[in-house]
Amino acid sequence: GLVVRTRRDAVLWAWRAHNEVNARLRDEERFDGTGDPAHPKVQWPSEGECGDCRGGSGADGWRITRVYAFLQRTYGDGGAGDAGGGMSRGAAAAAAIGITGAA
Repeated sequence: GLVVRTRRDAVLWAWRAHNEVNARLRDEERFDGTGDPAHPKVQWPSEGECGDCRGGSGADGWRITRVYAFLQRTYGDGGAGDAGGGMSRGAAAAAAIGITGAA
């Protein structure tokens, strides 16, 4: 697994965890027939949200540097997602799931 040593590591860890859970839920909902069409479980960000994030040469097809840049634009300090109080939503999310020490 990913060793979380930096803020970037924490952000990418949370993003990967989100997509892993969505993939597992998608498969379970497909098997059980319980999925909500209004809230499909998709890998995020979508092509429409970040077309440059996909198409990487890695096994998972993501361009991690571009994914990180997208996440910073979406949740980073001072961006549209700034939660106030000097802590970005990304940092707040990392703290909420117990990731500490990410500078």
